[in-house]
Amino acid sequence: MAFEMPLVMIGLTYLRIVKASTWRNYWRWGVLVSFIIAWIISPGTTGGVMETIIGLSLSSLYFLGMGISFLLEKKRKS
Repeated sequence: MAFEMPLVMIGLTYLRIVKASTWRNYWRWGVLVSFIIAWIISPGTTGGVMETIIGLSLSSLYFLGMGISFLLEKKRKS
C-alpha cells in the first residue's frame, strides 16, 4: 500500500486539494516518512540494508509523484 504513494499524490493534485509546490516544499518530510515506513515494514533485522533499499524506493516514488504533479499542473494551465 505504501508503494501507491504517487497515485495518491497525483490524485490529490488532480482534485486541486494539494498543489504541486506543496509537495516540493515538504520533500524533506516525504523522505523522512518514507524511511520511517521502510523501518516499520522491513522484515526482521537485516543490518539496515533492506530498510535503506525500501526507504530509497519510497523516496524515489515520492519524487516521481511530485514530478508528475508538476506536469499535471503545467498541462492544466496551458
